[in-house]
Amino acid sequence: MAFQQIRPIEKVQTMLDHVFLRARKRTSEKVFKGEYLVRLKSRELYRIDIVSDKIDSILERILHDFPVTENLNEFYYELAKLQLDFEEYERSIRKIEHARQILQQIRRQSAREVTKSDLGNVKRTGTKYYGRIASVLERHNKFFSYLEKSRHIFRTWPTVKEMYTVVIYGFPNVGKSTLLNKLTGSDAKTAGYAFTTQGINSGFMEVKEKKIQVLDVPGHLGRAKSNSIEEIADLSVELLSNAIIYVFDLTEPYPLKDQIDLYNKIAKHKDVFPIISKQDLVNSQKVPGVKIYSIESIFEILGEKI
Repeated sequence: MAFQQIRPIEKVQTMLDHVFLRARKRTSEKVFKGEYLVRLKSRELYRIDIVSDKIDSILERILHDFPVTENLNEFYYELAKLQLDFEEYERSIRKIEHARQILQQIRRQSAREVTKSDLGNVKRTGTKYYGRIASVLERHNKFFSYLEKSRHIFRTWPTVKEMYTVVIYGFPNVGKSTLLNKLTGSDAKTAGYAFTTQGINSGFMEVKEKKIQVLDVPGHLGRAKSNSIEEIADLSVELLSNAIIYVFDLTEPYPLKDQIDLYNKIAKHKDVFPIISKQDLVNSQKVPGVKIYSIESIFEILGEKI
């Protein structure tokens, strides 16, 4: 799913203003025939149809755009539980679905009332309809707001493909994003401070004429209790990676012992290939007790595995 293509949700009052303006304009442009009462009813029914159709299409679009959690694959499902108030998100989807059903009922009831109205009550019935739909939407305002908040989170999610995947892992600010850019030609943000990458950057490269996916995940400090950003990195390793490039930084923005401890944890259950970044800034190319690989040798090995 292309999460970045989920369209924004307008505030309820803005939505109503746009819909009512559209209805007034289109109604004023249409010619109604027949005796006065017939024309009056036709005009009111036409306006109700325009408002109802437009609002229904907006709600249908929201329900179409936003993912149903049970349809997400395992990675996105776990990411949703990590980054969203999962219950509130699912509740908001249900409430919008329910609001749509209520508005459809109000439309049918109001159309019947207009059809049966006498001359003095046609416009009053139409006004009552507009008030009822505005009331329903305003009661659901917090659910629209939460979905819009969720949309901003979804926009940070990568489009991860089901293919052979290499995850670049290590402490913050050790050169993971720079490595991704070098390998794949991506344009991931880099900076001289920790936790520049707070989501997942992705790119693709070919190894022996086979396309692989490379993911740059947030840095991890190796603490016993991870924060939410670090949990994204661990989730990527657990559910997406076929292999890991572990990046050591010997300029030691973080103690080497801590970097080795994190490496030993991650090396227990995956094909992990340690490298040293920022080699132009250090004299040694060794890490005690760890076999260091070159990028060329890593992809030579991976080429045989893919």
